[in-house]
Amino acid sequence: MHVWMQEIDVDRLVNAFGNLPGNLVNAAFLLLNPPRLLLDKYLGFLENMDNKDFVENFIRMEKWIFDSPDVPGDTFRQIVKDLYQENRLVQGKLRLGERRVDLRRVTMPLLNIYGRYDHLVPPEACEVLTEKVGSRDAENVCLDTGHVGIYVSSRFQKETIPMIAAWLLAREG
Repeated sequence: MHVWMQEIDVDRLVNAFGNLPGNLVNAAFLLLNPPRLLLDKYLGFLENMDNKDFVENFIRMEKWIFDSPDVPGDTFRQIVKDLYQENRLVQGKLRLGERRVDLRRVTMPLLNIYGRYDHLVPPEACEVLTEKVGSRDAENVCLDTGHVGIYVSSRFQKETIPMIAAWLLAREG
């Protein structure tokens, strides 16, 4: 994704479409890793189509993944230019309205959770956050999952939610 976003002519894309169609965004995501996101996933479905629980979960996930609203064009333009192409957040140059975002001013405890196999936000892009914030209590947690698995995988829900709760409770009060 970061390679595509570095090279994309975002103005041309937004000028052509206005708002980015959700279906176009989904197609782009699928093209990031076609063997895994198109072939392996559906072969896995065929191999497990006799398993009612698997099929129900698979269909729920597919419905959720492909229920994608259009992305407002100006929002997409700003994200691509400011975050991907110019890396303004990390450089301390990102502005939201009239205010500059300064990560060093983030002083509250920070738990930075990311996936080792995330094809959208790779670990290398996540790990630097704890180094850039001003908090003395900043922790990286890299989970053995991908982008979506952090939030919806039953295994990670069982492991991650209690870990977050324990982290929060240790900082309570």
